[in-house]
Amino acid sequence: MFSAAAPFAWAAEKRAFSGVVIDENNEPLVGANIKVDGTLQAAASDLDGRYTLMLPADKPAKIIISYIGYKPVNIDVAPSQNNLTTKLTISSTTMDEVVVIGYGTAKKAALTSSVETISGDELLKIPAMNVDQTLAGQVAGLGVMSTTGDPSSAKEAEIHVRGNVGAPLLVIDGVPRLGTNTTDGEMRLSDLNPDDIESVSILKDAAAAAVYGARAANGVVLVQTKRGNTGGKARVNYRGQFNLQEATYLPKFLNAHDFATLYNRAVAESESDVYTPYDLDAIKSNPNVYGDENMLDYLDKWGHSQRHSVSVSGGVQSVKYFVSGGYASTKGLYSNVSRDRYNYSVKLDADLIQNLTMSVDLTGSVSDNKNSSYTTIDAAYNFSPLQVLRFTDGNLASINGSNPLIAVEGIGGYNKVKSDYHTLNAVLRYNLPWVKGLQVYLKGTMDFNHQNTTNYSKPVPLYLYDQATGTTSVDSKTIYPNAKIQMTDKHHRVNNKLIEVGINYNRTFAAKHDVTGLLILNYQDYQNKYTSARNNNLPGEYPEIIGSTSMGMKMKRASV
Repeated sequence: MFSAAAPFAWAAEKRAFSGVVIDENNEPLVGANIKVDGTLQAAASDLDGRYTLMLPADKPAKIIISYIGYKPVNIDVAPSQNNLTTKLTISSTTMDEVVVIGYGTAKKAALTSSVETISGDELLKIPAMNVDQTLAGQVAGLGVMSTTGDPSSAKEAEIHVRGNVGAPLLVIDGVPRLGTNTTDGEMRLSDLNPDDIESVSILKDAAAAAVYGARAANGVVLVQTKRGNTGGKARVNYRGQFNLQEATYLPKFLNAHDFATLYNRAVAESESDVYTPYDLDAIKSNPNVYGDENMLDYLDKWGHSQRHSVSVSGGVQSVKYFVSGGYASTKGLYSNVSRDRYNYSVKLDADLIQNLTMSVDLTGSVSDNKNSSYTTIDAAYNFSPLQVLRFTDGNLASINGSNPLIAVEGIGGYNKVKSDYHTLNAVLRYNLPWVKGLQVYLKGTMDFNHQNTTNYSKPVPLYLYDQATGTTSVDSKTIYPNAKIQMTDKHHRVNNKLIEVGINYNRTFAAKHDVTGLLILNYQDYQNKYTSARNNNLPGEYPEIIGSTSMGMKMKRASV
């Protein structure tokens, strides 16, 4: 399958659309989920079953209304339609669906706590590169806010369950992740391949998250990835996606002439005009003295991203397998801003002997993030539009020894973050033949995670303009050895071991009485170690190695 998408943010006229959701008895349904198909916009019905959405004013839209235990409804809304009443009917099929909860599964009909499940197919409808971004607008009570559009930062979107300040606990295939952001050295949502996701469950309340203890005080995000299925023949899937990306909003600045005019008005009461009429006329006639610059004009108009995923799955009753590989790449709006991510997954489920099964998973993610400066856009606010950035001979101007175009063109060094996360997971399950419904299992998980962060800056020759001779000369402060070569290198390693033993009882009596019980004992050893070194005066012109350093730091943190 191939799909192409272009997530542009065009300004369009919107209108407020209201509706009410009721059940078969004409009673309002509280907390029904209403989504605008193909967008991130969603709402939840209030105590009266009412909701409000912002829809396009001049074209039709499709909304999807769903509620646990009821059949979802797809509605085409005309531009003139409003105040819609929607009746949902009970679905016995939906109530029999099995959802992933803490340490196991349960039928929706048996749930007494707040659990919401999002299928992997729903997440793939959003053309985002990262799983955390695709969760926005999917579930009522789940807040997702991206804090940066910089693809190189790989910074996790802020996720909050029911307005809790802290981040929820992330659990991937039954393994709790102790970190809360991408700098903790653990695999996060942004490191997963969206095509490998089977489902995401959101545990909202204390009853649902109690099995994880205090770590789940802010809710739990449970991720279940795909596994092999029986069917004999191997099934091969490919999915490709290419996106063109445009900045939703960039600041707008005055041109040089308007800036100078307004500046004169601002200081009129305290001093004479700073910019004379001669100066204002020289803005156009002498570009080496007065610039008419907007740094944002040097940015690329378009960025782009792509994602490719291939998987092979299949098996028979006794052996099932799933193998996948993925590649994602994102390019930003200026030079040396990018992220490349590689994912792999190998999963095997096999019946060893009667009643004894084994599951072995090997999954991983390798990413390479690169940026020339994390403050490139912010630098646009620090320079007057009258400031010359580049002289007519092509040389970059020295502005007190710096120039914002160094970062835009990516010629003054780089910031690189290389990460590789690998997880080996094995589970043995034995169904006791003499007690129907009773199962014991042994689970072992090992994480081998490495992250290397390098910040490197090198001198870039900048020039000064001599108005008398009309020539430029290099600013000695901007070349080696007056300008220093600096480098910081940080190596981060996380080793995580989890051993878990459990006894699970699950049996249905008289076709309608479900009896379940679970007893678990686990041990987790989490070691977090990093080494950091910095050299502010590297010898040589372009060594790109740390060399000898007078300041280094080595720290180790371990927790169990």
